Amino acid sequence: MALQFIAQLVILGLFILMTIIFSIKKLDIGAYSIVIAFIAVVFTLLWEKQVNGNTTIVEAEFFGKINYQVILYLIFMEIVIFALREQRIFQWLSLKIIRATKGNPRSFFYVMSIVATILSGFMEDVSLAIIIIPLVIRTCRVLEIKAKPYILGISFSIILGNLLSPFAAGTNIIIADAFDLNIGWFLTYFIALLIIIETIVLVFIDLTMIKKQAPPSERQKTILLEIMNPDLLISEKYKFVRYLAYFIITITGLVFSYYFPAYIVVMIASVFLCLVERTKHSLSDYFDDVDWKLILFLVSIFLMIGCMEINGTISTISNFVNSITGENPILTIIIILVVSSIISSFISKSLMAITFSTVLLQIFIGFTPGAPTIDQTLQIMALIIGVALAGNLIPPAATHLLKTIEIAEENFVQGFSFRYFTKYTALFSGLTMILGFGYIMLIMVIF
Repeated sequence: MALQFIAQLVILGLFILMTIIFSIKKLDIGAYSIVIAFIAVVFTLLWEKQVNGNTTIVEAEFFGKINYQVILYLIFMEIVIFALREQRIFQWLSLKIIRATKGNPRSFFYVMSIVATILSGFMEDVSLAIIIIPLVIRTCRVLEIKAKPYILGISFSIILGNLLSPFAAGTNIIIADAFDLNIGWFLTYFIALLIIIETIVLVFIDLTMIKKQAPPSERQKTILLEIMNPDLLISEKYKFVRYLAYFIITITGLVFSYYFPAYIVVMIASVFLCLVERTKHSLSDYFDDVDWKLILFLVSIFLMIGCMEINGTISTISNFVNSITGENPILTIIIILVVSSIISSFISKSLMAITFSTVLLQIFIGFTPGAPTIDQTLQIMALIIGVALAGNLIPPAATHLLKTIEIAEENFVQGFSFRYFTKYTALFSGLTMILGFGYIMLIMVIF
């Protein structure tokens, strides 16, 4: 038992080292994390064979811990988004919305924020921020209104979109795959919470910031409608229509991914776009643009968690959590919410999602994939809320928040700084944690 504890401490130490390296942005996290994971696999393999006498363990057992469906989905979904961005599908949609609001600042704020939430449910957050934020800043300049409240509203709406589907973020994909959750589960348990939080956040920003601004003149509105012409983005009409159809078909395929695995849907879409449509770039070119650092980091986490499962570390952690909570569901939910939000904010959302999903699967008794009990459901909800919403205490917690600051600074948005943004991300995270906990408690009472 003492020797096994030493093995667990070694792997846990390597795991902590990997999290520290991840927090140092200047380092190549992909290379360092995969090396650390390789060391952990070799150590665990040798330890199990030489010390524990487990001669049946083989290398394939470790690599079987890697969730290839999650990895493939993230890679090919990025390629689909790259291809669609070349045809400016999302810019066209954004301009259509801007024109539909006819320069009314408040209508523009609410409609753009809600659309950002919906799009965030099916596409990567950073890409969405890169597309929408510059258009919003440009619109505000033409209307001669402050851009800060609009950037805040859209940034937080993108985060809230993570409650819409299992494809909204990498962490959602990880958690959903671990517990076999589909889009119906997300909509059933989160749509009411999303509406509540979105309403509170947008109304607060509107009443405290937007409503106080002087409205734009009719001349400024006219100039906006003349400049923001979505038709100018279309160079080849029929090709544009085909790409728009591909986007709609891909989203439809993801919605019905209960019958068709999500990674298969995006793989077919990406290959079809590159080979049939013959995009400007080849499939190999798009592969070069994939965020391989993140992919390698995820592979490393899966390998590390595999080592921790094999040597009993996960079981030890699960028993420790149960000893603290006494299997009290409310205390368990509080711990999940607080711990997941802090680790997600300051270390890594992906790390939190993979680790806690594995621990919960150990804690759950009689878990049925795709059909968790109500207590299990509430704990899974707490994990998703903690990682996706409350886990944004500081802008570095989410790449799209950092990208938003970068875009704002490049466009010289007055008063929008890291310090300013951090004040509101902390407020948003605290609000979502409180509302999320209250919402979970309400469901507990009802059921």
